Amino acid sequence: MRRVLTVIATFSLLACGAPALTPQTACEEQVDGTCDKMWNCPNAAIKIGSDLESCKTQYKALCSLLTPCKDGTTFDASNAAACNPAIKAQSCDEYKAGPPSVCTNQCK
Repeated sequence: MRRVLTVIATFSLLACGAPALTPQTACEEQVDGTCDKMWNCPNAAIKIGSDLESCKTQYKALCSLLTPCKDGTTFDASNAAACNPAIKAQSCDEYKAGPPSVCTNQCK
C-alpha cells in the first residue's frame, strides 16, 4: 500500500509541474535516505564521513560519476522516486539487511 501511495504522490507532483526526476537527482535523494539511516541507526555496520552532512557530501559527489542504466535499459523515474521514502520507511534492522528492492530497480 505504501508503494502505491508513493507512486500516486510522484505522479501527482509530476502532473502539477514539479521538475522531472533525473538520474542525478534520484541518486542524491537516495543518498539523503541512505545517510540518514546510516547515521541514525545505532547498529549500522558502516558509517561514511564524520557526521550526517559529510556523509551526504561525500556520497553526492559520486552521483555525477554513476551511470545508473546499462545494457539498453532506461532510467525509471517512478521507481527512483520511490527509493528514498522506502529507505526512510525501513527499520534499522531492515536497513542493515540491505536496500529496498525499489532502490535496486531504477532501470527497466
